[in-house]
Amino acid sequence: MHEPPCPHEDLLRLAVAAATAAGALLLRGYDSEHSVRFKHHREIVTDVDVEAESLIRRQILSARPDDGFLGEEDEPIRSQTGITWLVDPIDGTINYVRKLPGFMVSIAASWQGATLAAAVYDPIHSTLYTATQATGSFADGKALHVSSPNNLGDALIGTGFSIEADKRLAQARLLAKLSPYVGDLRCSGVCAYDLCQVAAGGLDGYYESHLKAWDYAAGLLIARQAGADVREMHLNNSSDRLIVATAPGITKQLHEYISAAA
Repeated sequence: MHEPPCPHEDLLRLAVAAATAAGALLLRGYDSEHSVRFKHHREIVTDVDVEAESLIRRQILSARPDDGFLGEEDEPIRSQTGITWLVDPIDGTINYVRKLPGFMVSIAASWQGATLAAAVYDPIHSTLYTATQATGSFADGKALHVSSPNNLGDALIGTGFSIEADKRLAQARLLAKLSPYVGDLRCSGVCAYDLCQVAAGGLDGYYESHLKAWDYAAGLLIARQAGADVREMHLNNSSDRLIVATAPGITKQLHEYISAAA
């Protein structure tokens, strides 16, 4: 099969509908108290995470019942069409529970390992980020473009940290080695948001390790289609991933420092 079995635009429309419906659900429950449990280590899941993913799953699979589905909260479904949906119903669950504004709904449609369409929805600000492999990236229909720094020392770089203490310590060591060479750093706790900010030019670059595919698939396509240089790497020949998305003018510098420090 050389061509995906569905136009990119059709996949995007479905992703947008599911993301905005889930975002509305999150807003309805934002000021409520939620049941919270721990999946493993210190990673939490709420009743709203489960409800939002269930809504997204129903909406997508009712339209495309033979597609695969890989979400953070439920068992995966194997694809019969070659298309698999990668879903994080609340990217930033801790922010959501703590009533902080930084949380997103992230949905990507992938085929043969490539992301074809992506929607990332920010319910608090009612902002919808979208991209397809065949088009550019947009925020509420306005085209996005990465920034144009040429010096890493002037750049604003985003990163994130694992909930697991040993992985967070390794990330902190990398940050300590990298920090003298960058202009400034930010950490929102929301991978999809930060990748969209690279696309929009608010961040000049972003890197994070120990991620799952649903964490970054949508945001990475949005960053790439806005002109970012994107790289995915495996750490120490393991399944743990390090992703880097940068404005082209600082790609070489940031990669060199990360490679030296990792």
